[in-house]
Amino acid sequence: MPGNLANYDVYLGFPAADWAVSPEHKYHVERFWSLSVEGHGGHTAFIGEDLETLFARAGQDVAELSHSDPLRLGEKIEMLAFAPDTGAAADLYSLPVEPSPAPVPVWQSAPSVEVGITWDIVGADLDLYVRPKPEAAVIYFNAAQSPEGQLFKDFTTSPGTGFETVALTNQPLDLSQMDIAINYYGGATSSKGVQGELRIAIDGKVWARSFHIPATMGNQGLGVEQAVIEQRVPNSAWLIVDPLEVLAAN
Repeated sequence: MPGNLANYDVYLGFPAADWAVSPEHKYHVERFWSLSVEGHGGHTAFIGEDLETLFARAGQDVAELSHSDPLRLGEKIEMLAFAPDTGAAADLYSLPVEPSPAPVPVWQSAPSVEVGITWDIVGADLDLYVRPKPEAAVIYFNAAQSPEGQLFKDFTTSPGTGFETVALTNQPLDLSQMDIAINYYGGATSSKGVQGELRIAIDGKVWARSFHIPATMGNQGLGVEQAVIEQRVPNSAWLIVDPLEVLAAN
């Protein structure tokens, strides 16, 4: 019935978080109803188990989600940034790692911040998500630029180099307020999952921490809202990173 829901925003809520048989089931059910609503001419404003958020958004007439929203699943669109190598400065991945924790004044008001990840599996595609501060937009592959910074993506199949780097502006940041998430998006690995390293550079000094994602194949970003917005791990293809643990400041 095309047009039956024209000019309507539809909010779909589930009464409990354990209704889905599996992440794949959850994805396909949500996608079915989202596409169904939009096929009828409506707009899918919300899908999820958080009924408090559902009613709050509906009451305020907030309709910001759809099956094609950047923070939901869909075809992956990426920006590759190219720039000449002037050799003027070492990059995030070639600088030495600091042996001591970052002092409190350094991370509480950090200038010239970079966050980057590398990993060890050819053919695996990992994605970095960074929210520089609570009120800022998330920087990731579908929103590679914001007032706070930019994502630079290199290659998805060349271990040993920088795959994903978020460079933030010179505005001082309190890194205890920064949210970082990593998703194993595509490809397949052995039973050991993916090993990698996350680096944080502050004004040219680097701190690093190794990480492990236990999933053996990418999940196309499934669970992105829980991981990025709620900062909780929805499945084994996601990792939430505390910046202060990388800086050894905890």
